[in-house]
Amino acid sequence: MSWIERLPSGGLRLVDRVKVSGKTKRVSVSLDRDTPQARRKATEALNEKIEQLAHKELKGSKIALNEAVTDYLDLKDCRESTRIYNASLLKTVVEIFVDRPLSSLSAAEIRRTFYKLEKPPQVINRIMMAFKTFCRWCVDMDYIHDDPTRNLRLLKVIREEKDPEEL
Repeated sequence: MSWIERLPSGGLRLVDRVKVSGKTKRVSVSLDRDTPQARRKATEALNEKIEQLAHKELKGSKIALNEAVTDYLDLKDCRESTRIYNASLLKTVVEIFVDRPLSSLSAAEIRRTFYKLEKPPQVINRIMMAFKTFCRWCVDMDYIHDDPTRNLRLLKVIREEKDPEEL
């Protein structure tokens, strides 16, 4: 059920609420004037927007981790050296989870997997930070709805104290 809202600028907007994967989102289009023909055109445009939103949701639920990482590295605006560094870190994650759908990764599984890696804690922390940034990007791009790494804690790095006599 859609409705028309009057904007402070005097314009009109046709609005509808749509439930997408458990969340309610507002979708709207602007109207020039409030006539039956303008309403019909706005309703068609609104339905098209809703259909695109549903299509985007389906894409996100079925995209594989390696495809999302490729998109991330291609679309992320950063220097080439940063892109290469992130690619090397995310390659480890892709090798672990292979072709799994991105939406199927759980926080507990990610946590267990990272904590079991046989690498120094500093390296694991770098991989986790790159993966956390990647997951936040996936949420922004509507590939996933919730960030599974949101509560992921970095490993505590215990530094050895050097003997003052050695310095």
